[in-house]
Amino acid sequence: MSAPASVEALRRQLQAEQDAHAATMAQLQEQTRTFQAVLAEQQEAFTDLITRVTELRVAKGECMAAQVAGRTQHMTFNTGSALLDGLLYSLHAKLEDPEMSVATSVLQKLENAALEALTPYGPGRVSALLTSNASAVRTTGLLVLFPNDVRGVRQWARKHLSSCASCAARQAQLPAWTPYRYDSKGTGFAAAPNLRAIPNKHYHHVAISLLQERSIADRMDTENQLVIMRATALVRVQSAQTGQPLADSATTCAQMTSSLQAFLAETMTELRSNISVSAPWSTGANPNSELSAAIEILLHMVEPSVQVRPMQQVAVNSTGASCTLVEIEATVSVPLHVSALAPLLRLMDDPAQRGYVIQQVLTPLARRIGDALGDGNLAAHYTSTGLRFAEALYHIAVHQGLVETDGSPTGKSSTNPSARSSPGGKDGKSKTLEQLYLILQALAVFGTSVDVEVITPHVPAGQPESKQDAKRAALRLARALLRQFAAPNPHVVPRGDDVDTVNMTIKVSRAPTTFLEVLNRAFSSNHRLPPTSRSTALDAFMSPKSKISLGLKLFRELVVEVYRPYHPCTGIVLAAENGVGGRPRAPPCVPVIDLPVDVVEANVRVAAYVEQRLQQLNEIEASDVVAAEGRLEREGKAFVQRVASTLQQAAPAERLCRQWTAAQITVNEVSKVRVDALVPFAMTEVDARSATKPLLYLHVVYSS
Repeated sequence: MSAPASVEALRRQLQAEQDAHAATMAQLQEQTRTFQAVLAEQQEAFTDLITRVTELRVAKGECMAAQVAGRTQHMTFNTGSALLDGLLYSLHAKLEDPEMSVATSVLQKLENAALEALTPYGPGRVSALLTSNASAVRTTGLLVLFPNDVRGVRQWARKHLSSCASCAARQAQLPAWTPYRYDSKGTGFAAAPNLRAIPNKHYHHVAISLLQERSIADRMDTENQLVIMRATALVRVQSAQTGQPLADSATTCAQMTSSLQAFLAETMTELRSNISVSAPWSTGANPNSELSAAIEILLHMVEPSVQVRPMQQVAVNSTGASCTLVEIEATVSVPLHVSALAPLLRLMDDPAQRGYVIQQVLTPLARRIGDALGDGNLAAHYTSTGLRFAEALYHIAVHQGLVETDGSPTGKSSTNPSARSSPGGKDGKSKTLEQLYLILQALAVFGTSVDVEVITPHVPAGQPESKQDAKRAALRLARALLRQFAAPNPHVVPRGDDVDTVNMTIKVSRAPTTFLEVLNRAFSSNHRLPPTSRSTALDAFMSPKSKISLGLKLFRELVVEVYRPYHPCTGIVLAAENGVGGRPRAPPCVPVIDLPVDVVEANVRVAAYVEQRLQQLNEIEASDVVAAEGRLEREGKAFVQRVASTLQQAAPAERLCRQWTAAQITVNEVSKVRVDALVPFAMTEVDARSATKPLLYLHVVYSS
């Protein structure tokens, strides 16, 4: 090596060596962090194994003691459906497994994680979530994508496009809005396509989250009513006479508010009167005075209200015409100081009362609806099956000690009370509710949300009276959804957007990382995949549980891609069959993918199943069922007409229609709907302990 020519050259050489040393050290640090994460995961798995073995021994001793005492309970199910019975037996066996004991349940671990995140770490601090960067308050984003491609083709295409000019030219001709382009370099949430930009499709967006609001104790001195449901809709309206925005929107909205409020008040009065004299629990051969009183109390306490307000911003509808944006807010409230649901909930704790509701109310109601639609026996059968399934789930919960009956826990808890008792003498039901509340409160404080974006193919609008067009539109939507899970036949490179397929993405934002780790440890497999299922080098020495845990430690955003299945009809060549066994080698522009044997078999089964369902839809559309009006449709149409006639003859509905016609208002479209529903924790009573807890609302927003 020659000596430096000058001091400046020496400095540059030293700087280059320092940069190289820094890069090497950074790489070593990254490798060290990775190995430390793997080591920590293995240590945690070993600790969990020791805990499980200990619990297994304890549970085995308890089971043997129960068998000796003759107290082992065997449950039988008879819902009327072999599939549901098998599901119940499988669930019961899973819960009876000592490894899934309630003492070490997922709920308990999630509760501990929520408490760690929400507990203040010092005086004057709100919680660790707002004042600390500890691992307890880390969040992870999860994105689920549904590419219009087969697994493995994207990796092949990126290499192929760099050497094939014709394929690269076709790739460059794709529109910029094309989802899942091969030249896209987005990672994490940036990998999600902009579905709203795709033309000739209808966009739908649903966002679900939890909101935390003031507790009942904070409202006692200033409020008398508690809102249990709030629905808000943004509506674009125009004048029916001019087709222009409303001239005096404030006056018109005030008139709409007055009309709707009067309609709600009169409707509730008529509903209370009709139920008290004509409901099945008030009349007939088997009345039930207790149920009648509980429902009348609930109806008299419920107070609906509506408010219509004009928005100041300028709005246009989907056709570009100017219109007035109106906000319609409807609320359902109950008295704050008295629980409206307490009598009914206490009544439903009685098995005899539940049986009465099933036999005398729900089953006859299903039969009457089914008779109107053409098959009352079938509707009654499925309703009875579903109700028996729900009752069986309730008995399983009782058997596991999650629900109390007659004021005390039953089932497993009677066999071993100490195993089910919690600090402070809490019963299993209240303990479970407190765990659920803490978990949901943590999700609300973290701001966790689930966003679902869907775009559906454009369906040409037929005449409103054309039932055949409506049937065909429903069949097209069902086919578009199934096509997303069908094998592309044939597969074309590069892949553009399929105009006949539904596109969707699912995004979970700000999910507590500790929650995901708990779920991963509880439900992911701790065994390595067999050689015929391994798709990466990590699968050779890491289990799915370890891989997911490592991803949660290293990344803040995880992407799950659900590809369309592989099938030989796609024309894609498998690497294991390319030029092997006398088969010809694939041409240069034909994708060659490397998939494990088990994955290929599973893909082929899924593709065949979806293809069968698509063929059934095609047969239905080609048959006379779409064109002809069947018995069910005729009777359903008659039922709808009878209901509409009854509503028109009712005085409140008739007055509302007359006032709405006089207002000369045309509704163009509903652009956004927001619903807030109270999560009913501690709704049976208001005590000092539950009154100080913040209220939780389920927040659902739909936009298009």
